[in-house]
Amino acid sequence: MLWKNEYILGHPSIDAEHKMLLDRMDPIIEKLLQKDELAAKTECIKFIRGFKISGPKHFATEEAYMQEMKYESLPLHKKQHEDFMNTILQYEIDFQSRAQDDKLIKNFAATLLTWIVYHVQNIDRKYMTGEPIEVANGSTEFTQILHQAVVETFHNMFLEDIMKINETIFNTHLHGNYFATLHFQGVVDSYV
Repeated sequence: MLWKNEYILGHPSIDAEHKMLLDRMDPIIEKLLQKDELAAKTECIKFIRGFKISGPKHFATEEAYMQEMKYESLPLHKKQHEDFMNTILQYEIDFQSRAQDDKLIKNFAATLLTWIVYHVQNIDRKYMTGEPIEVANGSTEFTQILHQAVVETFHNMFLEDIMKINETIFNTHLHGNYFATLHFQGVVDSYV
């Protein structure tokens, strides 16, 4: 289960919608962990179909709340919702137009989890306090939240494989500690 209490914002219906969104990702992660890519693709398509209905409703709920609060960053927040919806719709096109593509499935799952966790933890939390959104510029806060989300994604998706590799390498080739680094490279033009 991907939901954590630290994602609670204090608005019961919005929190419930966020939890439902993350709960609906569980079958995707489960099928990936089982290495059942065909079933994972089916779960991705189910998620997209459901999100095309629930996503706009959820965004409308948040935006109505922000409007009620006279939240100054509403236009920017609304733009992020639109951009994310467009991302989801592009994935739908990709899933329909490609044969089985394991990388697409994993990218979709990582994109969902990273965006949702970052958006809830950083962007949504700001409208609850009335704090304006700042355009992401590689700030430490942005980097820490994104890094945490990516680490959680990889942990949830590949922990079993990592543990098997660790055991195999350690038992057959290495004695003592070994380390690896993971580097993320890219440009953040405006927002995630």
